[in-house]
Amino acid sequence: GTACILTITWCFRLVKIVYRNLRIGSKLPRATIKKDGKIMIVSITLARRWNLKAGQHVNLCIPSLQWGSILQWHPFNVSSYELINEDMVIDLIIRERKGFTATLANKWKPDHDMVALIDGPHGNQIQLRTYGTVLLFASGIGIAGLLLYVQQTLEDYDAQRTSCC
Repeated sequence: GTACILTITWCFRLVKIVYRNLRIGSKLPRATIKKDGKIMIVSITLARRWNLKAGQHVNLCIPSLQWGSILQWHPFNVSSYELINEDMVIDLIIRERKGFTATLANKWKPDHDMVALIDGPHGNQIQLRTYGTVLLFASGIGIAGLLLYVQQTLEDYDAQRTSCC
């Protein structure tokens, strides 16, 4: 029974990954990296638009990094998104450490993009629209998880959908 449930769960996840990353007439999602010291901004052009909310994260896989990378999926917070020529581009702010992020930093080349597979978005959003004042605290790379909250709060303020001033 457990093996059956595990198999069904993995099949649903595989279908979701295929749906998120493949679209007829479109390329696979591509990742470009901008690097400044130990910090990387990974910009990923998605195959289709998503309904992203603040506080969500994605699991990232870059198959061309090394042998076996197709089996490695790493979670990162979405720090921002924008629409460029009808394509949705999400940004992930990543700090170089060991393992996957070190390999990613070592393979980095200016003006070079790589195929990136995405699983997500995952997580829930905290609604900030009803608050009059919002204080967000972060240090170091933790700011990446809060940037989308700032972006969406400013968009809500411009559209007069929030009581935050």
